[in-house]
Amino acid sequence: MREKKTEDMKFPTDFANELKNYRDECVMFKQELLKLKERNNGLRNVIITSSVGFVVAADYIVRL
Repeated sequence: MREKKTEDMKFPTDFANELKNYRDECVMFKQELLKLKERNNGLRNVIITSSVGFVVAADYIVRL
């Protein structure tokens, strides 16, 4: 009977640890997502700047 109580008490601790692990993973995924969003925004800005620069240069060459 005593062993059964120990087993019953063990499950919530394991479950709590599992939830904590999932929470930690979720936090890591959120941080990685923010990094990817920042990189995406940076790349988008580079592409836009390059495109605008190309158009300005092409316009300048055409007007020569």
